[in-house]
Amino acid sequence: MALNNFTNITDTEILVTAADGTKTLVSAGGNADLAYGLAIRYAGLQLTSTLAVPLTTVTSAELGVTEAAAAAALAAGQDEGVIASAMIDFTGNQPLTGEYLIIGGDTYEFVTAGGAVTLDANIGVELSGVLLNTDIETLADAINGAIVSSTITDVATTGSALINGTEALLATAPGGDVLIIQNAVYRGGAALPGTQSIALDASNVGGAVWDVGNVNMTSLGGKAQRTVEESRIVLTWTTALAVTGIYTIRLPFTPVGFTFQVRSATGLDLTDTITDLFTISGNNIVITKDAAGNLGDTNIVTIVAWSA
Repeated sequence: MALNNFTNITDTEILVTAADGTKTLVSAGGNADLAYGLAIRYAGLQLTSTLAVPLTTVTSAELGVTEAAAAAALAAGQDEGVIASAMIDFTGNQPLTGEYLIIGGDTYEFVTAGGAVTLDANIGVELSGVLLNTDIETLADAINGAIVSSTITDVATTGSALINGTEALLATAPGGDVLIIQNAVYRGGAALPGTQSIALDASNVGGAVWDVGNVNMTSLGGKAQRTVEESRIVLTWTTALAVTGIYTIRLPFTPVGFTFQVRSATGLDLTDTITDLFTISGNNIVITKDAAGNLGDTNIVTIVAWSA
């Protein structure tokens, strides 16, 4: 679909300026070609409108982006990633003085009010002596860097003990004797897709258990946001599509994975019954009918393929 394919032009002028301010274009607005609008969106261009005599065509040179680049931008999508997270359950067991929890480079030691940590490098978490949930909320505040003051002292000087953690994590205490930590943009900041090399160890707190075990958070499947190429194909199957026994779907990128679903014309999910073969071959998704294949006429086939 060409970038200069406009229809139903109105008398509204569109001024298109590149994000760096170096490329400009004056053109008619109205119901512009969808590819043109999306190309502007994904190329990072900005739109403003004024009144002027409308034009009827726009070239890719005037737009400042080639049709190939626009096509690539249109094919790309945003993978929102996965936030690495873990939950520790204290299972009704209030921490005791001297017990400690390790999160990355930080050791959180539970201490009664007015007490002292056993090591000056430890971060003192002041126990309430009353409610477990209060202690968990205090621990969350320490992880988030939100503790303002404490009565806990250090060992060497009897001065104030460390009271806040250093790792880029967001901690929350939703109740129910649990605390949740998530990868974050900074200590106590917003949760961030991705992961860090942060070791978790609750073995020195009686009754406390990480839901993922004592592991490094790099093993939790966190993944940063990224741009991926993705295609979604929906077709109504007919025998005419594979008279040779093979139907090839050609993509503008090399897929590394895909999923597919087959439904009847009435919406019944038939995916688990399909014996025909769906495979990747180069830039293609190939459907190979087998002798007893049950992919039938009027079946609705949906395929989602993506790049690395």
